Amino acid sequence: MNYIYLAGYRVLGLSHTASDPDIVLWEQINPFRRLVLANNVNEYFTILDRQTALAWMMLKGLIGKLEEKDFDTALEEHISDVRAQRGSSKNPAVIFEAQGEIETNFDGPGKELDRLEIRWDVFDKDKVRATHTQEVSASLAAVRISAGNDCRFESLGDGAYLIKPDGQIVHSITAKMGTLNAYVSRRLDESAIDHVRTFVTSILQQPGICKVTELFSMALEQQHDRYQGFVTAWAALEILTGKLFRQYEKALIDKFTAISDAPGLKGYLNRVEEVMHGRYTLVDRFSVLSIFLGGESADEDITKFKKCKETRDKLFHGKQIPDESLPLEDVCGLLDKYLNSFLESNA
Repeated sequence: MNYIYLAGYRVLGLSHTASDPDIVLWEQINPFRRLVLANNVNEYFTILDRQTALAWMMLKGLIGKLEEKDFDTALEEHISDVRAQRGSSKNPAVIFEAQGEIETNFDGPGKELDRLEIRWDVFDKDKVRATHTQEVSASLAAVRISAGNDCRFESLGDGAYLIKPDGQIVHSITAKMGTLNAYVSRRLDESAIDHVRTFVTSILQQPGICKVTELFSMALEQQHDRYQGFVTAWAALEILTGKLFRQYEKALIDKFTAISDAPGLKGYLNRVEEVMHGRYTLVDRFSVLSIFLGGESADEDITKFKKCKETRDKLFHGKQIPDESLPLEDVCGLLDKYLNSFLESNA
């Protein structure tokens, strides 16, 4: 049966006024996927909010006990409660939407109403969420590195509902809520929007980079736990360094080879590659990346990388470090820059 999946994230660090139209940042037709920058989350979460409200009403035993007029009133009140929990904010949100097909089982308990159907465990909710994990992560990472600032994300909930062949909606999942903070914001310009569209597609075509963006997006959601955010972001940076090293090591050797075709130089470089195989430290690997992706501030990046690694090593050896001293922003900044540089160079 067909389903629609939605995931919403408040973007802390971007501005998008109420008068601005929604912006489609990325879209794919078959299978349908879409990423939208919007202010009015309620507009996109209308069905999911109703779904959550119905679940609350079922738990309270209200379904089937109220007259139609009273039912409609109670449903509207519960929807208002759902939205009140989600809260409001001047910060915009990115809404990821996807359509797909999933196996269903209608043998479980449920309730059929005139306008809709309510069921429990009709389909595997975790399977649907897992199907779109990489796409959501790629979308968040693309927005972050395209925006050019330290924007972060707070989950506003996710969920899915079914659509029968006759168009009737089947509710079977509850959305989860997030919390809110305030950030200094900037607008996404046309160049940044173009980058989002390009980067999402590019990331999804590279499984190794997808893993990096999954961890990076997790770190960007963990702003309330600097320790977990730092550890997760560092893992993403370490994986990125490992994934890209061989590509840029070869590019570096090719650069040296292009200087001269002398057999001695080629033999020397082959020997260096042979001796150093498997012996490069993590800093060595990052240094090679910085040659191609670091630009004029490559030296500063290497110094920053070393300091972040020292902090990571101290943590992993049991040293207590105050959360406020963890260089979370430095690690995220390096991820921003090197993901951006890599994706732009491969666009």
